[in-house]
Amino acid sequence: MKYQIFIVLFVFMVFGSSLMPKNQQATGQVNNDTIYAFDYSAAAGMYATGHYDWKIRIWDAATNTLLHTIQAPDLRPNGQGDVFSIQQLAFSPSGERLAACFYAEGGAILVIDTSTGQTLLDISESLPTMKAITWSSDGDRLAGIYEWSAIANEWDGWLALWDAGTGQEIRQTLIGGSPVSLDWHPSDDRLIYPSYTGVSVWDTEQWQELVAIPFESE
Repeated sequence: MKYQIFIVLFVFMVFGSSLMPKNQQATGQVNNDTIYAFDYSAAAGMYATGHYDWKIRIWDAATNTLLHTIQAPDLRPNGQGDVFSIQQLAFSPSGERLAACFYAEGGAILVIDTSTGQTLLDISESLPTMKAITWSSDGDRLAGIYEWSAIANEWDGWLALWDAGTGQEIRQTLIGGSPVSLDWHPSDDRLIYPSYTGVSVWDTEQWQELVAIPFESE
């Protein structure tokens, strides 16, 4: 019996690592760090993960091979305060760029070249905590949700639009309701976002709310 157990253990030690699924082997490369954000690009054949160690990692989706590791900036005042959080990752429609937004006392948006891992844009001037970000269907603009606005000095939901090539803010407005997610229609200029009051559809060209669907009270 002891001899049989020894044989089983020996076989597992020799062949076990090669029998592990590829995704487990890839996860081991980053020591199972907590993942705060994730996105997948079918167009580029990549996925991206945002980790507890303040790093963004881009992977080959077919082989789970780590392609790039990007160190995110430390946005805490004097390096102190709550744990840093990569709030959301979003690939551009072509998959050539990756946007990341951060939930911290000083918010930021990074735009990363997925082929090189280099940061193309760092939009961080006067940004409060960021809750969500999304790309326009042509990849020319970024829309994002603020949780707080330094301009009004109040906690609430704000919607903003940036030029994805230059990082210049195009416009912003108070929308209220503390929305926490955002998505751009894949073929036109409408945004949709939920909040604690309901779901809204926003026209980015006319810059106005088109539809507001309130939640029914129970």
